[in-house]
Amino acid sequence: MPPTTPDFGPRIDPYAPYEGQRDCDPTAKPGVLDFRDLVLTAYPGTRGMGIGRDCGGPGPSEHKEGRAWDWGVDIHTQEHIAADLIDWLLATDRHGNRHALCRRFGLMYIIWNRRIWNAHRADAGWTPYTGRSPHTDHVHFSFGWAGARKKTTWWTEPGPRAPRLSVGVPSVVDHGSGMVVSGVEMSGEVAHRWQNQAGGAWSGWTPLGRPGSRAVGRPWALVGRYGKLVVFVRGADGALWHTWQSETGEWAPQWVSLGGRLASDPAVVLSPNGALSVFARDPDNHITHTWQHGPEQGHAWNDTWADMGGTTQGRPTALIGRDGGMVLFTRHTDNTLHHRWQTGTGGPWSHWSPLGGRLASDPAVVLSPNGALSVFARDPDDHITHTWQHGPEQGHAWNDTWADMGGTTQGRPTALIGRDGGMVLFTRHTDNTLHHRWQTGTGGPWSHWSPLGGRLTDDPAVVLNPSGDLSVFGRDPQGRVTHTWQRGPAHGHAWNDTWADMEGNLAPSPEATADATGDEAGVGVGVGSDAAAAAAAAAAAAPAAGTPEVPPQHRTSPLPKDEMDRA
Repeated sequence: MPPTTPDFGPRIDPYAPYEGQRDCDPTAKPGVLDFRDLVLTAYPGTRGMGIGRDCGGPGPSEHKEGRAWDWGVDIHTQEHIAADLIDWLLATDRHGNRHALCRRFGLMYIIWNRRIWNAHRADAGWTPYTGRSPHTDHVHFSFGWAGARKKTTWWTEPGPRAPRLSVGVPSVVDHGSGMVVSGVEMSGEVAHRWQNQAGGAWSGWTPLGRPGSRAVGRPWALVGRYGKLVVFVRGADGALWHTWQSETGEWAPQWVSLGGRLASDPAVVLSPNGALSVFARDPDNHITHTWQHGPEQGHAWNDTWADMGGTTQGRPTALIGRDGGMVLFTRHTDNTLHHRWQTGTGGPWSHWSPLGGRLASDPAVVLSPNGALSVFARDPDDHITHTWQHGPEQGHAWNDTWADMGGTTQGRPTALIGRDGGMVLFTRHTDNTLHHRWQTGTGGPWSHWSPLGGRLTDDPAVVLNPSGDLSVFGRDPQGRVTHTWQRGPAHGHAWNDTWADMEGNLAPSPEATADATGDEAGVGVGVGSDAAAAAAAAAAAAPAAGTPEVPPQHRTSPLPKDEMDRA
């Protein structure tokens, strides 16, 4: 199975021009190394046959510049494996971009089984290759300089990295070199743990400080346009607060308010042009919205918040659609689903449009590899209800009805795209254990509900790692983070038998708090009850006068240094 493909927007690299060897520096270049690791992880029964080659070897070769790699597969026993990867690289994407991933990796040419494919003569397709080696025991990949240096969109496009996040209690983001877990502690501070490499050891819990008097609800952490972490959270004052990493990898010295009047947790998206946009419900049950301007204005934040109307409850859901424009979903006060959308990145917004349904929770929305959106929510019978767009052959039209997916659930479901392009759905059962269903491939049939155990008090957070494994995080009844995961391709991506205790002292979400007291929070916390819960929590847990904040210099970083991004 090929590597997991990020959900790229329509922007793509040109075909790599032919750049033959000119100098000799066989040191392996970063784009070639990471491509090699990606392929060998996806196909564990294959082997690498080298990148660099001695300068004294015969003839010119990109191996002598560290920008070619030979993948060890045998034509007699592994032809289907080679075909699987090559077909993936040469496929046309959902935006109509031919040979999309070859271009995104910056591949210059491929040689396999006496044939060669050249990016600079792509229309010619595969042509006969008559070099000394027939290339029947390996596939040769040569990279242009942009691909070799990781300057192509597989590595630089911000959009593909954004979906690797999940907002629950706790919230989780995978930045490609490990996961970062964030949550609001009972004290009102935001704290986080991280891995320094994929599959690596976890740090301890480290405070990120307290925005204003205290944080409320769920933090939203995502990777910004330069590969650094940005965290947003609602304060007890109803404003949106955020913090970010500097070029040295340190966090900003203090949280910064972006203002606003928020009555729900925020929803944040990263557009293909690198600009962040934030949506939330305001006290008038309208959607309120602020954003960064594009690169031509230095990604500066807008001075004000815009009223997008609507008559809504709960928290909105926003994501990037198939054409690079944002799509916004909310639960109307009559419990039907409504949505608005942009036409392309930065394009005009549509009016609100209803999609029907009977929702008792906020929606979860995913974008499939074929460009179709799917929506999941809990209905008043505590079943999962589901509607979707049909594929491109039907113009991505919405289905006329909602389907009952069964289950006995509470809270909001969590949905994402799995390693094979099919959707995976997670819900918290009414006995507080985790259950899930999944598709086999894009548009494939659904499994039955399957339990995964655990003891969760809030909505789960689930992310897909670069290895294709799913990891689940939740809050247990003691406020500690509990975690289970799939164990990698070597174990057939089987789920771990147990849940691990990751410690912590996280506050429940306002919705879960209201659930525990018998309010109708499972159907969405109203403005009054949400504000009251925040005020009560602030009064109960705010620090005494004179209590110091955590010193900023003690807040360490999970990500490497990069240029300053006042996101």
